[in-house]
Amino acid sequence: MAHRIRPSPPPPAPRPALAPPTDRGSPLWQNVYKAALKADTEEARLYAEKLADSALRAREKSVALMASKHKILVTKEPPKPIETVAVAAAKKGRVLPSAACRCQAMTLENRQCGFKATCGDFCKKHTPT
Repeated sequence: MAHRIRPSPPPPAPRPALAPPTDRGSPLWQNVYKAALKADTEEARLYAEKLADSALRAREKSVALMASKHKILVTKEPPKPIETVAVAAAKKGRVLPSAACRCQAMTLENRQCGFKATCGDFCKKHTPT
């Protein structure tokens, strides 16, 4: 059984040179550069400028990612009943009023009534008379 010799794949195309970071020469870049020059290995000292550039590029990308993330809004007042129902509808689940808007009565199964509180703290079914 004869084995075929496969040709080696072509070498990958060289990558284009990366653009220098926008804050090159800033105090942060200078600190990384000086730390690389003080390093124990010869390789770190040879590539100190490249190391400082890549560290600054990584920081720029992480700042851009954090800026593009969805931000959580913190409110001090409780949400209105309409807002809570809209959030529940967006989740495509069973639409229940929030705990603050629900009837405060407990059922025989020892769980909270699922109806909306319309008469004070209770629904029309559980209104104390």
